[in-house]
Amino acid sequence: MFEFTFQERLANNPPFVVALHGRRKPESERWRNYVDVLRRSYRPELGQITIFVVTDGGGPDAAQRKELTALDQHGAALTHVFATDLVTRGIVTALHWLGISIVAHHPSELHAVCKKSGHSTESILRVMETAQADATPNSTLSLIRSAPATNSSGERTGSL
Repeated sequence: MFEFTFQERLANNPPFVVALHGRRKPESERWRNYVDVLRRSYRPELGQITIFVVTDGGGPDAAQRKELTALDQHGAALTHVFATDLVTRGIVTALHWLGISIVAHHPSELHAVCKKSGHSTESILRVMETAQADATPNSTLSLIRSAPATNSSGERTGSL
């Protein structure tokens, strides 16, 4: 089982990537594979890539973050990080302030984020479940599964 895993769906319209983090930093080889996929996916003909990250508090270390920020090709990707960990959410917010296209969300906001970005919540959840198969159990993904769906105003609209 891995601390970090990802699945890409670049043929979808719109294209997206799902990444799951456990509590520790990503394994080096898996991180390099992820960065390589992102590097290849930043092509104008694909349009903007949406990246959905679900984390239990783990994330890239400083060197890995540097690799990632070097890839941020002027809005080629928008990353949504779903976390309850305050430190993680703080790091994401700081990166956003520095001009990186990344936003932190509570797990209950998945439905609203999917709707706003033109993605099917069911499709994103299905890919998250596929990614979970080779990763350590992710409690944030469990929160996403059990969260009631909300609209962009935070009103409940049913369940995911």
